Amino acid sequence: MSGADAVVDRFRAEIIRAASVLDELESASQAEAWSSGALADWWDLGAPGSLAELLAGAEPLAAALVAYLEGAGADVVGVSWGSDVGRHEIVAAHELRASSDSSGSAEEIAIVLEYEAPGGDRHDVSVTIRDGQLVDAALGPAGLLDSAGDGAFPLEHEPLTPADATRRVADALAMVSVGVMSEVSESGRANLPILLRRFRLAPEVISEVSDGRASVELPVRDPEDDQYAASLIVSVLRVDRGAEPPASVVAAFDGFHDTVEPHDLDVLAEVAGVDTAEELSFATYLRLVGAYLAPVSLSAHGVDAQRELSCLEWADWLGAILGATRAGAGVEIDGDVLVSFINRCPEITTSIPKSDAVRVAWAFEQALFSWEVTGVIDGDARLTEAGVWLLPRAALAAWEQS
Repeated sequence: MSGADAVVDRFRAEIIRAASVLDELESASQAEAWSSGALADWWDLGAPGSLAELLAGAEPLAAALVAYLEGAGADVVGVSWGSDVGRHEIVAAHELRASSDSSGSAEEIAIVLEYEAPGGDRHDVSVTIRDGQLVDAALGPAGLLDSAGDGAFPLEHEPLTPADATRRVADALAMVSVGVMSEVSESGRANLPILLRRFRLAPEVISEVSDGRASVELPVRDPEDDQYAASLIVSVLRVDRGAEPPASVVAAFDGFHDTVEPHDLDVLAEVAGVDTAEELSFATYLRLVGAYLAPVSLSAHGVDAQRELSCLEWADWLGAILGATRAGAGVEIDGDVLVSFINRCPEITTSIPKSDAVRVAWAFEQALFSWEVTGVIDGDARLTEAGVWLLPRAALAAWEQS
């Protein structure tokens, strides 16, 4: 199984577990919001194919809800609110903005839309627009418009026709494709699928889910830090630069060369900044093993993953590689284990605070894709004999680039 397949399998298992709440929901709007968040996470994962097809058979209710958001007809059965899915209509809309005595550097307005379905399900969708682009979206119980003009909030409000509100929100959604995806809030990204479906826009208008996905700017690397980390790898692990690869490494390289999935190779090559169009050399293989130690681009990942991966510093990777290599073949490798290696590494003068441990472990989990694909860890997530030899040399290949 490739690293990409393993990521998809883990994601599928998580969604199936989370879908157990669907039977407990009381309305179609709650169910659509749940499936919108699931689909947004799927898009952010960057995996090809349909989430509905992935869930079909194992979780038919979730599959039907996601299929609707992906563009299919609404065909949700087995729940009391199933006939309301996909049938909500705008019954009222208002534009809200700060009163004229408020000031701000950017023009920001909110459009609140009240929806109602034939079965009586009512809810509000609030969309925040800044300089013409959607930056936030929230779905909640109906009633926000009832309090907009009671004087409790310093807001000016103006009623909109459903047609005008639809046009304004659709325009703001379309602007996301030419904006910066990182400016859209977490809630906004989670609700993008439901908004795209209701306003009849193709997902490709959102840069996050298209080939032109938004990119997080990588921090500038300090060559002195990289050289220092490389020198520690050599001195602590006593790396013999002239040593010939053992049989286990040759077998791992040959296996990677013969069986790597084209998509996995493309992702790693983009991260490492290497050209794999020609015959794959062993030097390039080392760069792919250490792709995330000094990434050139992370745009193959979703924005959230890019942010966390870009925060992994040379000291984090140094502690992780020293710890893994010292532990030896057979040690189980995951994000939490690598964090523990960092915190116990005598060559690292700082540690990962408990408040950051989950975030750092999650970032490592994304990066372990390269070790899974290249044979550093096996199908049981254990360090291989080849991995013990490869990791320090891959670190040198990443940190000693001219």
